[in-house]
Amino acid sequence: MKADPLQTALRLHQTGQLAAAEVGYRKLLRRDPLLADANYLLGLLLHQSGRHHEAIAPLQRAVAESAGRAEFHNSLGDAHRSLGHSALACAAFERALVLRPAYADAQINLAMTLNAAGRKDQALALLFDAVAGQPSHAGLRSVLAAMLSGAGLQSASTSVRDVLLALCVDETVSTQSIAGAVLGLLCHTAHWKQLVLATDADRDPFAADLSDPDSHAVFAVMQDPLLLAILPRIVACDPAVERVLTHLRRWILLRAAPHDDCLTPEATVPHAFLCALAQQCFNGEYAFGLSGVERQSVVMMRRQLGAALNRPGATATMPEPSLALFALYGALSTLPDGEQAILRSANVWSVAFRPLVQTQCIDRHVEQVLAAQLPRFTTITDDVSHAVRAQYESNPYPRWITLQHPPVTTVGAFVHALRPEVPAARVNAMILVAGCGSGHQPLQMALTYSDARVLAFDLSTASLAYAARMAVRYGVTTVRFGQGDILLLDGMDAQFAIVSCSGVLHHLRDPMAGWRRLVSVLAPDGVLKIGLYSTKARPAVDAARRFARDYKFLTDDDGIRACRQAILSLPDAHPARGVLAFSDFFSLSGCRDLVMHVQERTYTIPEIAQCLSALGLRFLRFQLPHEVQTQFAVEHPEPGASADLAAWDVFETAHPDTFAAMYQFWCCRG
Repeated sequence: MKADPLQTALRLHQTGQLAAAEVGYRKLLRRDPLLADANYLLGLLLHQSGRHHEAIAPLQRAVAESAGRAEFHNSLGDAHRSLGHSALACAAFERALVLRPAYADAQINLAMTLNAAGRKDQALALLFDAVAGQPSHAGLRSVLAAMLSGAGLQSASTSVRDVLLALCVDETVSTQSIAGAVLGLLCHTAHWKQLVLATDADRDPFAADLSDPDSHAVFAVMQDPLLLAILPRIVACDPAVERVLTHLRRWILLRAAPHDDCLTPEATVPHAFLCALAQQCFNGEYAFGLSGVERQSVVMMRRQLGAALNRPGATATMPEPSLALFALYGALSTLPDGEQAILRSANVWSVAFRPLVQTQCIDRHVEQVLAAQLPRFTTITDDVSHAVRAQYESNPYPRWITLQHPPVTTVGAFVHALRPEVPAARVNAMILVAGCGSGHQPLQMALTYSDARVLAFDLSTASLAYAARMAVRYGVTTVRFGQGDILLLDGMDAQFAIVSCSGVLHHLRDPMAGWRRLVSVLAPDGVLKIGLYSTKARPAVDAARRFARDYKFLTDDDGIRACRQAILSLPDAHPARGVLAFSDFFSLSGCRDLVMHVQERTYTIPEIAQCLSALGLRFLRFQLPHEVQTQFAVEHPEPGASADLAAWDVFETAHPDTFAAMYQFWCCRG
């Protein structure tokens, strides 16, 4: 039987042989220009290859010939969206949804187009309805979680709260991305506002006038399911929320009383909230400020609990509320000789308290074991590398708790999308993550690329141990972690299809020396991702660093905590207060990395261009949210502008916060 030409071309398309597939589609269309399926598949191929302008015509012909096919309208809309044609894109997606109301791809595309056009409220409303209608659809949940990053919610229906609650406990979603939206929603409730008033007046929130209808505000807040779900799984990066939680923590402690020789919280404080707040404090590494009275009480609690845990028969009478109270101020593992007693008593802990035991004792023990097993890929000889390593051994970085599960692709398909001249089949599946920190990036890449083999190294064994433990948690077996220094990569024989070095080079004594070594292990057909800090985006960081140096804050936990409180106390107009916009400020390790790093420099886009030229590298694109790329395309519509660093320099000058996090860009051998 003679093979179907359309199916033959489609198989070539699906296996990454795009040039041959395009020839097959065009041959069919020369015979019959109105063949709907061939037009659709050709348009899809052109769009996937980044040739969005060319994709429009065949997709329009496909729609004209077969207007009832929802996927045709969706693909046409996607091509228009890539060109910044938001009105045409929305119309196409809306038509697809008329034809197929629960079409998740079209719902996602329409929401992303609305968001890029500045209509975030409409985009979120669409996604909340879509997730409520299809709660098991991982793609919808993932896009909603990502879009909630930076969003502010002031009110919510029961349905929206239910969706948010489900996202809070979803293991495939980065809870940190939805934290601002959830906390913003909670902060607009009448009960939370009562707590704000109590905090501002520095009064006991538990001592409200019972004739006041809002007198039980504190108890309503402590029992809110959303707050109980979100606190253990994020670092709260909001100074106003931190003020209230710090005030609430202090009064829980001040109202505690001795019981069985241990300070015990009042029975009216819900145990679930006590444990959730303790986990929140642990997540931020106990960055909250504390008074002298609190310090004295913590010293006393540590002594009392150490004695109680080591009493004969302590297992039968574990002081769980007292341990949870202590955990508001210090990790359970820091109790003198108490960690083993806590671990031995795993079967006696309540459901609310077990997560504290897991994160503060069991996970710590696992990381100690994993740290001792880590291989060493290179030695560490450079003085600056030793200083940076010492910082991250004391303060592993970055802090992360949950991991977003991304859409799955292959290494070859990704490289081909960045470099269309490189056939996907020619690309090996090896990835190098140089300076992987606590493992967020290599694990994300392992989940993204189904065929990947990832080698990840860092200076800090403490960070690597955290990464290795999280790999076990997420079932990732394709990443190999080890200790090493970028400056000593010369002896590595492997060539990697993807080399990623994000947020590392600017901490080296000689960033160009490290960059050259990365290029030396990059496969000829590979791509290199670099992350560097922007000079234009970080004036607030510079001001905070000057402030920390001028007042000679130490880099131990007490010193970082004191530095944070001093910055929080500055007038709003002080330039150093700008660091409150950075999430890193809200944990001790993050604050040290942000404000008190031992070695760091920043870059401008012209300086990046000079580095790329000196290294023989070609700039491919910045990694930025779609809405930023759309805005850039509107302001710089000239062909090829997205790969023009001079155009991006103009854009950053007009929008200096564009790269507030970091320049993240892809490049390749020239």
